[in-house]
Amino acid sequence: MFGTMISPEAAVPRTLTLATRHEFSMEEVLEIGERIAIRRICFNLREGVRNFDDYRLTDRVLGVSPLEDGRTRGVSVNNAVQIRNYCLART
Repeated sequence: MFGTMISPEAAVPRTLTLATRHEFSMEEVLEIGERIAIRRICFNLREGVRNFDDYRLTDRVLGVSPLEDGRTRGVSVNNAVQIRNYCLART
């Protein structure tokens, strides 16, 4: 989910390419990530999870009490805005 925040963006497809011997582009990596997220949601729906409140990210992921050092120092995420923007982009 936040793999590109940990390392340079180009490292993700390169790492997958080295691990699998199949050439990956960043677009393919993002598509794979989206497919994984959709399957996770489908699994949860199948198992009876129906409330979006059940999809809350932990405070640490959202940056509540932002980190004091590192690349994401001081960064917080407004999850409601992110969800709204995602839904708008998907329509």
